[in-house]
Amino acid sequence: MTQLTTMEKQPEPEKFPRMIRRDLLDIVKGWEDGGGHQEDAYHSFINVLKRNGITLDQNTKVLELASGDSKFLDNLRSHDVNAIGVDVRPRGRNKSPQVIARIEQLPFPDESFEVIISSSVFDAQVYDQNQKLMTEEI
Repeated sequence: MTQLTTMEKQPEPEKFPRMIRRDLLDIVKGWEDGGGHQEDAYHSFINVLKRNGITLDQNTKVLELASGDSKFLDNLRSHDVNAIGVDVRPRGRNKSPQVIARIEQLPFPDESFEVIISSSVFDAQVYDQNQKLMTEEI
């Protein structure tokens, strides 16, 4: 996330296509829209944070990258986690806030979040993204 000052001239941002999914075999298509046990995922997430000395409270700002159908995001928010999702193609039902954006160009100032989570977003076989820019932006 790039913090801008009014005096700096910033380079023109790289233009990215809206769709990032690569063409895959039909058997693979649709996996990212699948279900899953969100409550188990939430507890696994909390346990990983605890093992690393991180606890969440209502003031901790969490960003879920590639929030997709927002099921995990909805689950976080049902546990009073202050979370927002980002996806280039959000498919949630507007229960939780999702921002349409690419990870290479996140629309947030630096240090807006204390915790950033993603799952499978760096899979180059599935997604056509600039992983170097993604890492720098995160």
